[in-house]
Amino acid sequence: MKYSASIAANRFGMGARPGDLEKIDDNPKGWLDKQLSTTPQMPRPLKTLHGSPAITKEFLKLREERKQAKRANDDSRVKKTQRTIRQNFFKEVYARTLSGLNTDYPLQERLARFWADHFTVSSTKNTVRPLVGAFEREAIRPYILGKFEDMLIKVTSHPAMLLYLDNFQSVGPNSIGGQRRKKGLNENLAREILELHTLGVDGGYGQADVIAFAKVLTGWTLSLPRHKKGNVGEFLFMKRLHEPGTHQILGKKYPDRGAKQGIAVLKDLARHPSTARFIATKLARHFISDNPPEKIITLLAQEFLETDGHLGKVMKKLVSLEDVWQPQPGNIKTSEEFVISALRGLNVTEFTPREIIESMYEMGQRPFEAPSPAGWPYEDAHWAGPDMILKRIEWAQAVAERSQITMPPQNLAQNILGQGLSAHTFLSIQRADSARQAVTLLLASPEFQRR
Repeated sequence: MKYSASIAANRFGMGARPGDLEKIDDNPKGWLDKQLSTTPQMPRPLKTLHGSPAITKEFLKLREERKQAKRANDDSRVKKTQRTIRQNFFKEVYARTLSGLNTDYPLQERLARFWADHFTVSSTKNTVRPLVGAFEREAIRPYILGKFEDMLIKVTSHPAMLLYLDNFQSVGPNSIGGQRRKKGLNENLAREILELHTLGVDGGYGQADVIAFAKVLTGWTLSLPRHKKGNVGEFLFMKRLHEPGTHQILGKKYPDRGAKQGIAVLKDLARHPSTARFIATKLARHFISDNPPEKIITLLAQEFLETDGHLGKVMKKLVSLEDVWQPQPGNIKTSEEFVISALRGLNVTEFTPREIIESMYEMGQRPFEAPSPAGWPYEDAHWAGPDMILKRIEWAQAVAERSQITMPPQNLAQNILGQGLSAHTFLSIQRADSARQAVTLLLASPEFQRR
């Protein structure tokens, strides 16, 4: 099997920087295997950001200040608090963008973004917006090469997920709190865990399983000042809201053991054959094509089951397969992947968080703002429409003016696309009327648009 540096950098990474392919070329597969054998690295820009408790406390403080300002009809104070909330969000976007641009562990960065999309929490819900970055740092990045069940448990219990899918409002009807407050179940979190996070829509569960699981997850909430227990902004299990009793899910009975009841369900879901196939299919679609070979899905699912859901080992199996190293281009990059890979390749470092947000918004993928709990669409058809491609070309023209190119454009193209560069694209770049036009042609080329 022939391993290609350009495939390693572009299909598995965040896009090649000038000089990257030369470093990778000695051992492309080894370059990926080393990243999969290294403890997940927290990118330097992300280390400076606050965790969920501090973010929650600040957000609650700002929200209260805004309420008081509105009562006092003090527009300047209202705008000031709104500006602070917006700037905090911009800091998250900026740090995450820098992480993608500067990482020396690009496969790990890709996996962090893949799993953050799999377990989507979206800033489309205002109460979740302050926590979306912390969610990725705390519940996703440390677990990308570990056991799937560990990530699943951490994700399900994270304040951002409990807010996004409304589980903090879910109360067991027969619990102490339910009897007093006459509140009921919210099925959102239970349903999405089964449908989107583990078994998949055809994974063999029914509505009875959703309801039973929703009962199991009652009491899973986050600590707020009014609770007077736990640390504000962290997971809190409130027994008084938990639906008592034994509940049956997928034919298995789970006795009432408080929060441990939910953890037991999550562990079983993480090891289920339907989950193995669902995860294998998503990985194959992401790294190979919209319609990956059935044999690849089968092999990855087997590895998942045999290793008890060890994600690092599943990825090593994927990297070892001949199909992922075929020279034909992979899927079209998402808009975010396109922007990050272009900025990496052109060495553009002078930009503002607002510019990044607006760029991706124009191309249909605003950071941290997936349209639904299902995350961003993966199909080529979503990212390859005429309007989408036109906007990418317009953006490429603008960014070409700001690129720090120190070599002829045709050399740059060879430097970041390697063997993936076609003779047709090389000739078009070479014949361009200007460096700006040449760079635009490079970024608009089919080779660059795909992984």
